[in-house]
Amino acid sequence: MQELIGKTIGQYRIIEQIGKGGMATIFKAYQPSVDRYVAIKVLPLEFAKDPNFVKRFEQEAKAIAALEHSHILPVHDFGTQDNVNYMVMRYVPSGTLSDVMGKRAPLEKVVKYVGDVARALDYAHSRGVVHRDIKPSNILLDEQGDVLLTDFGIAKMVQGAESTQLTATGAVLGTPAYLSPEQAKSTTIDGRSDIYSLGVVLYELLTGQPPYQAETPLAVVLKHLHDPLPPPRTIDPTIPEAFERVVFKAMAKNPNDRFATAGDMARALNNALLESQAQRRPETTPLPAPPPVRETPAVKTMSDAPGHTMQMAGEKSRSTLYIIGGVALALACATVCGLGLLLSRPTDTGPATKQSASSVVQLETAPTATPTALPATATVPALTDTPTVPPPADTPTPPPADTLPDNPVAYSGDVLFEDEFSSNANDWPVEYHEDELGYYDARVENGEYAVVVQAATEDGHTVWFLPNSDNVEDFIAQVDVTANATTENFLAGLVVRSNDEAGGYFFEIDSSGFSVALNDANDKWTDLVKYTVSDAIVANEVNRLRLEAVGSSFTFYINDQQVATVEDATVQQGQIGLVAEMFDKDGETNAWFDNLQVTVP
Repeated sequence: MQELIGKTIGQYRIIEQIGKGGMATIFKAYQPSVDRYVAIKVLPLEFAKDPNFVKRFEQEAKAIAALEHSHILPVHDFGTQDNVNYMVMRYVPSGTLSDVMGKRAPLEKVVKYVGDVARALDYAHSRGVVHRDIKPSNILLDEQGDVLLTDFGIAKMVQGAESTQLTATGAVLGTPAYLSPEQAKSTTIDGRSDIYSLGVVLYELLTGQPPYQAETPLAVVLKHLHDPLPPPRTIDPTIPEAFERVVFKAMAKNPNDRFATAGDMARALNNALLESQAQRRPETTPLPAPPPVRETPAVKTMSDAPGHTMQMAGEKSRSTLYIIGGVALALACATVCGLGLLLSRPTDTGPATKQSASSVVQLETAPTATPTALPATATVPALTDTPTVPPPADTPTPPPADTLPDNPVAYSGDVLFEDEFSSNANDWPVEYHEDELGYYDARVENGEYAVVVQAATEDGHTVWFLPNSDNVEDFIAQVDVTANATTENFLAGLVVRSNDEAGGYFFEIDSSGFSVALNDANDKWTDLVKYTVSDAIVANEVNRLRLEAVGSSFTFYINDQQVATVEDATVQQGQIGLVAEMFDKDGETNAWFDNLQVTVP
């Protein structure tokens, strides 16, 4: 392949060889039409002699080029010239996950690396593309340390070529150290094969060594087929049991015993991290007082054009104990049945007036009192004493907890809307979207509405989702919510009376508390019930939220325990949807919703 250096393939001038594997050679090349460097993957020249290969190459290359995901290396182009079959990809000058193998990585890093790959695989599998060669050298790390999965479908392209079949020397289609048992047996495979291989990567990140080692590649393959998996904790007893369980399930010999989807594996990893963090957290942790709030003006840039984004930077006036900072605002897909909104949460910044896309409005803000410090005996997440923060004079507050009834009032009204998410008959947004604020991924799967929200900046990320449904005024809405995250700074729950003109109300929980907020017509956020710790919440389990709205009166329940009442007449009617928020840069919220029902009170 060295003879290609200095030559031009298509519109790409080959500069140097930067990598070589069993199925392709990678070159750095220059593309003069757009003045950029790219990576070109060239498949072995002998494959061009296979009459079926070129057809298979074109089919697979088209499928791979159609994949658009933040953790999949994008394919810009592909083609054949002078019997050279090549694919053109983004050039990433940094390294691969192989560079960190053999070193014990922090659990948070392990979850990020493997979780990002799992989400990329989940996306690809949903589109019928199986990777077939998951290994550290195919997991790139860019200059920011973000994961990019590459080499999708290369193994399938060369499948059937004589040089890639299992031989006496141990050469196999794939990489022996990460090969699934079904690949080793040359049987039909699906996405669960990738899950097994990713389980091997997870094993190696946790222990510093691959699970099976032998003198020859063929001997390694036979171990994948027949040998029981050495428990990771026998190598390193400090590995949390929750992570070991994820490895065992991902690497089950029988595909039916593995995670059903790579997304399930990502969620299991997040849960394992939360469980291990909870075990490491001392029973009593003194909490520092939040720092004083700086009185800085908000700056707002808006666009009235449909589909354009809206961003707002405001005061960081929320408590640093549970939620740090505001959330950058973006309006994506402003349709009645589509995705909700990506919003910022500045508080008490005064009214705002929409301007043209080029205008900047400087807003004056009133001084904000320094939040009262929480008691030194408070703990996270299971606080026994509710922190007391004096609310502003104009902020509605719930009555004392001991005056609230335990159970909601029984109603027998007609059903206005309901969804058990066995299908997407109500047209919930089902898509992956990424922009400068972060990304979200929303799907109807396994009888639930599954949502992932990631924040790309320190301002955080809020997304809400609306189905194809009518506006309602008075109602009772309830939904089952399961939510967790890679950090504690997240919320998930209901948005009600949501409309473009007037705003909406948000009733949300995390693993230990809840809050109620109003977003009004001027994009101003007001905490109607400040974040409050509640023993009604079961951490990291299914929690039923119930909201009763009649006129200006709102009553809120968690698991049939009334937790707050509010009077507010700002928004009279609108849609009912679901919301998830992440308040930390690079943090990720995972939320699952089920059994949504809206009835007449």
